[in-house]
Amino acid sequence: MDDDVNRHRKRTRRTAPVHLVHSDEDRVGRGKQHSQQLTRDQLATVYKWADGVSTPTPPGHWDAIAAPYISAASYSEVRSARVYALLNMALHDAGVACWDTKYFYFNPRPSQLDPEIKTQTGLPNFPSYVSGHSDFSAAAADVLSYLFPDGATNFIALKQEAALSRLYGGIHYRSDIEVGIAQGQRIGGTPSASPSPTEPTEGCLMIPEGYRGVSH
Repeated sequence: MDDDVNRHRKRTRRTAPVHLVHSDEDRVGRGKQHSQQLTRDQLATVYKWADGVSTPTPPGHWDAIAAPYISAASYSEVRSARVYALLNMALHDAGVACWDTKYFYFNPRPSQLDPEIKTQTGLPNFPSYVSGHSDFSAAAADVLSYLFPDGATNFIALKQEAALSRLYGGIHYRSDIEVGIAQGQRIGGTPSASPSPTEPTEGCLMIPEGYRGVSH
């Protein structure tokens, strides 16, 4: 893919004004030091999407989301494999693009700039910008919405929930989330060049001709 997909170059490395603005937002959302202003629902969202060590991580979470839709459609093994192939190609490419962006900008986490920000989940040991949860979830939601249009509303809601969970957790700026979603959507949108998802040829995965993914 082009560099503007692979890396969002609208920001310079360690853009201090953006960090300061979003640190203020994080401090309001989480409260200073030991105070806590999250609702119970928001905290539950943080834990639901924590996807940390010893879990399937966000890609595995989205595979689990896809499973009941595949089952309800009574897909054959070939059709099921096609769904997982398209979904996980997009998840893989989202990961490549996201981590390339992270280590290009190398931006610190909110609590690394402001120790008064209390995190509600584990602090990842890699840079902040852009959000992996947002990138993975946007790509996955786009692919699954294409394959299962009737579930699009749910996939979009889950995408937003996953992305915001990282803001609630105090480990991302809103800019990380917004740009991560935009990046993931561009990656996840590539399967739209394929034939109708309801008419795959049995015995063939029918990977879309237009699917190129991220250049490695």
